[in-house]
Amino acid sequence: MEPRIRHSNSSLDHLDAIQWREQLRQGVELVTHKGIRLIIRLMTPDDVDDIYELEKRCFNDPWPHTAFQNEVDDPRYRLSMVGHIGHELVSYALCIHIAGEIHINNFAVATKHRRKGIAAAILQLIFRIAELTNVHISHLEVRKSNKAAISLYKKSGYHLVGIRKNYYETNNEDALLMSRTHP
Repeated sequence: MEPRIRHSNSSLDHLDAIQWREQLRQGVELVTHKGIRLIIRLMTPDDVDDIYELEKRCFNDPWPHTAFQNEVDDPRYRLSMVGHIGHELVSYALCIHIAGEIHINNFAVATKHRRKGIAAAILQLIFRIAELTNVHISHLEVRKSNKAAISLYKKSGYHLVGIRKNYYETNNEDALLMSRTHP
């Protein structure tokens, strides 16, 4: 699916408290701190195969295809987004948005596009949505060995709140549970 730009702005202040979901459905353009123009929009059924392919390239233990299909089949509490540079899918973030909380379930940036500010820009979008919807806390799990992601999350205000022992089935690696409060 071709990325659409309806709300182009490097600032997230243009997102409206009532219509943010529709704005995100249409597509918003963000500019990372490294000058990369990134189009973020809500995930659609047309994205599932491409997201699954990116998942397989990014992780040794990818989620099954059906997990991504579920994101669009039951969108009630889902906040699932894709990011494009031009026509190339370079990232996705799959979140649950419910009961005053956001839980980031899965988050990936294509290897060749890492360290360009894409993940940080997507987190800033999630934080803006949290602000608009009165979310007071967000959570995520991250592999204990994923030092780059842990560093990003700490810089973004997340703190370690627990450890989920043997969380990842393929190698029984622990997950760090991290949370961030939102003003």
